Order: sequence, then C-alpha cells, then structure tokens
Amino acid sequence: MDSQISTTASSSSSISPTSISKDEYDVFLSFSWEDIGTSFADRLYAALVRKGLRPFREAIGKPESKEAIASESLMAIQKSKVFIVIFSENYARSRYNLDQLVKIVEEYRRAFLTRPASFKEDVRATSWSSISFRWTQEVIVPVYYHVCQSDVREQKGSYGEAFYNHKAKQEKEKIEKWGKALTEAGCLSGYALGQKQ
Repeated sequence: MDSQISTTASSSSSISPTSISKDEYDVFLSFSWEDIGTSFADRLYAALVRKGLRPFREAIGKPESKEAIASESLMAIQKSKVFIVIFSENYARSRYNLDQLVKIVEEYRRAFLTRPASFKEDVRATSWSSISFRWTQEVIVPVYYHVCQSDVREQKGSYGEAFYNHKAKQEKEKIEKWGKALTEAGCLSGYALGQKQ
C-alpha cells in the first residue's frame, strides 16, 4: 500500500480507540533515532496524542541504563495494541531495534492465533489523521521510510549489510529470530515514504 502519509492530525476525525483497561498504551512506535530523528517522531507522536491515543516511544537522554530502557520498551510492547514500525536505512543495524521487532511479532502472532476465523484487520488510512484500527486485536503497521519493502522482507540492501555484520558477533539462533521477524513484518502491507526504486 503506497500512500502519502501526513502527520497533521484532524480534530474533526470521528475515529476513537476502544478503551481497554489492561492496556497502558494504544500505540507502540519502533524506529531508528539515527534515521528518523526527533522531528518526524515528535510530529507523529503529537498527531497520535491529538487523536486521543496513548502512544509509547522512548525518550532521548533518559538517565536510565540501556538495559533499563530496553526492559521498559519490551514491557510497553506487551501493553500495546498497535505497533507502528518505521523501517529505515539503519533500523536493522541496531540489535535493540531487532529485539523490539521480535517481541512485536511474537505479540502479533500470539494474538493472531486467538482471532476468530472471520476476523479481518481493519487498517485503512490515507493519512495518520484518518487511521482506523480494530482495537480488540494486535496490529502491525509497517512504514517503509526510504527503503524498499523487499529489502526488509528478504534482508537485502542495507538490511543485508547489517545482517552480515551481526553474524560475526551474534549467535546463530538470535540471527535467525531477527531474520524471521523481519520477513514476517516485511510481508505486511504498509506505507511508503520516499521509497527507493
């Protein structure tokens, strides 16, 4: 799904999430700070908040250790319903991002197994301000930010280079988990921003 995405929220939107008491967040944002920076992330976060959603993202400059931040993020994934994963040039270079993605796919797969046969994901949008989700089930929304979807799915291009470098330092089992998560997420329809040809 190759759509123009706007991070400008609309106050007239009639879409609102279902309140689910056991969930602390409606949306979990997974992305590379190196590629996305604070500008795009801030606009997206603000747009979601203006829609009345409860998004989670990490804060730069937090005093906690990397281990503490990673633990907080993994817990937030378990408490979220919608996962917006922004695949960018350097996303796969981060072991931390890949660990997040594995957890996201695990939550998505777990929920998928409990869905009724008639269930269809209700993810239809032409802009962030008109996103429509079915809030009773976990949903992954991929955004391909200046990368090809096939590079993510098949670990080619910058994703292939990242995996080549990881293989020298990581156990085979972890590499396989990362690859499987990228392949599963990369098979999902999403949105393209400045997609390479």
